[in-house]
Amino acid sequence: MHGRYHPAWFFIPIVLAGLFPWSPFLVQAIRYNLPATWKERHEHRDAIFLILWAGLVFLFFSASSSKLPPYILPVFPPLALLIGRYLADAWDCRDFPGICAGYHILLAAAVALGALFLIAPYMAPQEITGALGLYRYTLALTLVAGAATAWTLARYRDLRQAFLALAGMSVLFLVQVNAAAPRVDTKSIKPLALLIKPLLKPGDEVAAYSTYYQDLPVYLEKRIIVVDWKGELEFGTTVENTKQWMTDYETFWKQWQEPGRIFMMTTRTNYENLRKNSKIKIYPFAENQRNIVLCNKEVTP
Repeated sequence: MHGRYHPAWFFIPIVLAGLFPWSPFLVQAIRYNLPATWKERHEHRDAIFLILWAGLVFLFFSASSSKLPPYILPVFPPLALLIGRYLADAWDCRDFPGICAGYHILLAAAVALGALFLIAPYMAPQEITGALGLYRYTLALTLVAGAATAWTLARYRDLRQAFLALAGMSVLFLVQVNAAAPRVDTKSIKPLALLIKPLLKPGDEVAAYSTYYQDLPVYLEKRIIVVDWKGELEFGTTVENTKQWMTDYETFWKQWQEPGRIFMMTTRTNYENLRKNSKIKIYPFAENQRNIVLCNKEVTP
């Protein structure tokens, strides 16, 4: 209904990327924690529980005809515990089953990801690569240098130092990702919402025009008007009276011309269509790459 069909393997790259840089040890960790025979199952109850937890959630959502990346989040805690146990048991060993193979995979994946960061200007939109700036180089350097160091130490059977190098790389990498992410996140409505919020007075309304922003009511801490859009809220409209906050174009534009002040957020495409085809006065207030805030009165910040 909402166009979210994806193939059965859709969540595999999401799990591998979400667990990185520990995902190269995932298969080994599952094999290591599984009982060798059926008779030994009672000695591995906790491991079997974790594997069933992750496996059933993964299979359930993989079989679903509607998929979004956040659906698979519940698999990460049990998989992290399984990998953690595997690496903990490898801590005191110089040669542990599958550990060196994991570091080989890690190095290959780090080099591939580092190369992607470097060639990003030729593949990704300019606004994203421009926003990343120098982070492209520091992320690539962190990945390759950290993985190469960990791989070298593991090759000489110094698994403790290899693990510490990998943990250090993980921390540096994630710190940079967290710093860079807001610069390339063009979907968040938070900056625009925080511009509107201090200007709101009793009686002011905020509307989402021909779309819906799930985070807008959260940041504004108030209910908003939804204009001519139902989407995932459609079922709710059949069991609840939503006339006070879900409205159609005609009713909204009548309200727009009344004395009360209304802020309206919509996409830039919708705004261009309104500007060309509507004679109603609309005053732009703020905008980002995707969306724009309009008002029915001139706003002085």
